[in-house]
Amino acid sequence: MQALLVERDGVTQFARYGPGYDAAVPHAIYSGTKSFWGVVARAAQEDGLLELDELVSATFPAWAEGAKARVTLRML
Repeated sequence: MQALLVERDGVTQFARYGPGYDAAVPHAIYSGTKSFWGVVARAAQEDGLLELDELVSATFPAWAEGAKARVTLRML
């Protein structure tokens, strides 16, 4: 375990850090983010912030050419 933090209404309820980790030092979790970005994307869609079937190129113009031009947020 690197870290576990539980918050409710902006108040920390529980925090535990593994050896070598603490709240003061950020650390990269790389592919660990995959487990929660899907949930965040669905919540953003429900809040009207984005549509999962919109093209990524609508936000990132560099993706407007070639095969990337057909990629949607849902695909990511």
